[in-house]
Amino acid sequence: MFDLPARPDQFSPAHEDLRRSVRAFVEREITPFAAAWDEAGSFPRELYRKAGAIGLLGIGYPEEFGGTPADLFFTIAAAEEL
Repeated sequence: MFDLPARPDQFSPAHEDLRRSVRAFVEREITPFAAAWDEAGSFPRELYRKAGAIGLLGIGYPEEFGGTPADLFFTIAAAEEL
């Protein structure tokens, strides 16, 4: 549907740092447990706290609302790793 060219030049070193952080989080906190959570049909609510602690939940939202101000490419980098 949307055949847009990739723009790797839009990702800065800061975006790549976030990407590495999210990847490490997923490898440590999600991947080892995903099959069991899938079978159980739920996952622990504690995962939200852990994701929030690394700033993952509020990417792109204003700080006054508990977010982490960031451009769209931070959101994209995090979503790609999730």
